[in-house]
Amino acid sequence: MNCPVCKDEALGLIKHENQQLHRCISCSGLLISTNDFIELQKENDRHLSTLLTKPEKTSKKNKDSRKCPSCGKTMKCTDYEWDSNIEIEVCEDCSLIWLDGGEMAAIHEHLKKEHPELIESELEHETKKFFNWVKYLLSKAGEITPRIG
Repeated sequence: MNCPVCKDEALGLIKHENQQLHRCISCSGLLISTNDFIELQKENDRHLSTLLTKPEKTSKKNKDSRKCPSCGKTMKCTDYEWDSNIEIEVCEDCSLIWLDGGEMAAIHEHLKKEHPELIESELEHETKKFFNWVKYLLSKAGEITPRIG
């Protein structure tokens, strides 16, 4: 898949927590699923630090004509929130979201200011991570535990 801003630049796959995201190394844009985006919005500064980049000067061009890297259809340019002054691109067919370089940082700052209750504390984050790990171990234990009777 190629970057919708740079066009010729291939998107690299990065892992963040349990999520797989695509990032352009040229413009620092992110391509993420709607579900991953919902989860990313809850993360605190420490866990988001690898994804927070400064805005790129060239990233605002052609926002209304960007093509989805997955299906090739034109993405819809929409306000993140009506009062956020942040525009994101959404592919309604693929449920993918494109964030220009720096937009994740702007969204995070907006959430900290306007909706601080949505951002997980360090304890909440680590507790969720622990329980996901336990669920994973239990699912694997069922695969290797012999059945008696």
